[in-house]
Amino acid sequence: MKILVVYYSMYGHVFQLARAVEEGAKSVAGAEVLLRRVAEFDEVVKKTADDEYIVKVRQQQQDIPVCTLDDLRQADGVIFGTPTRYGNMTAQMKQLIDSTASLWLKGEMEGKPAGVFTSTGSTHGGQETTLLTMMVPLIHLGMLIVGVPYSTEGMLHTEARGGTPYGATTIAGARGELQPTKEDLAIAGVLGARVYEFNPSICCQARRRSRQLTLVSLDAYTSWPTGEPLMLDELRKRLAAEFMQRTADGTLAQAATRLLAPGEIHHDWRFAAGWDSFLKAVAEAHRMSPERRIEIKHLLSDGDFVLGHVHVVQRPGDPGAVGFFLLRFEGERIAEMWAAGQAVQADSPNIHGAF
Repeated sequence: MKILVVYYSMYGHVFQLARAVEEGAKSVAGAEVLLRRVAEFDEVVKKTADDEYIVKVRQQQQDIPVCTLDDLRQADGVIFGTPTRYGNMTAQMKQLIDSTASLWLKGEMEGKPAGVFTSTGSTHGGQETTLLTMMVPLIHLGMLIVGVPYSTEGMLHTEARGGTPYGATTIAGARGELQPTKEDLAIAGVLGARVYEFNPSICCQARRRSRQLTLVSLDAYTSWPTGEPLMLDELRKRLAAEFMQRTADGTLAQAATRLLAPGEIHHDWRFAAGWDSFLKAVAEAHRMSPERRIEIKHLLSDGDFVLGHVHVVQRPGDPGAVGFFLLRFEGERIAEMWAAGQAVQADSPNIHGAF
């Protein structure tokens, strides 16, 4: 899982927090962490060219790549950091977020965990409001907000330092004379680790798509080029489509070891338990109705399950039946099946029909 830490820092306080967030995420086994900075405005560079301290801080960050839309797109989770500007994020960070319209249109940030952190000049200078207002556009993007619980060591205190349940913070002082405390940096590290550990089953890209429950037609699966890599939920939809097609044409037994998991459970009361009886029934049905076909109307994927809506026709001219099937997958094979259906009525009073 890839975590992106993207930040803006003029005086270096947020830069220090970003490093702590990065280290916190890296402390979790298997984490791939990228550190990216937000581009500075040319106007700000010109106006601060004579400020030795700001120039020094900027030089410390010059080897860190500027964040791109591809960085955001490819990340499985993102943690944003910025100093406060009147209780809100900086214009530099806002410009980056405002540039994500193409990601928003395609839902490419949906389901990804997000965390936020900030630095303020004083205790009440926007510690909470900056973080809360940063969350708003992230929610519009469909991201899932991760905070810092009060069970975290150092959160419950009355000292003049950072630490909020909304995200990691620090106090820079009116002239930037303060530095993040060890507690501030520790809490930032916890935030980094929490974003990485936040329910990977729903935030990694492959499974994020399955949570969208997108309706699809069979054409989407029969037209995919052979050998093209598929996300797990998309692969399962394709396998479900193949399962139903082979059920119709009587060839399911030929692909049984590839499509069906050992020890399958089916819930069709007409047949004995196990795949063997089901496969025999499929072959017999094809023998009795060799022109039988199944048209898949819709497929939906959610986690380990694929739900199908089908039209079963025994012969040309037959109004057929409407059917529903639910398949539970273990990996890339079907482990359990439910099915139900009813005949299509040509004289139904329902103008919407069965499909």
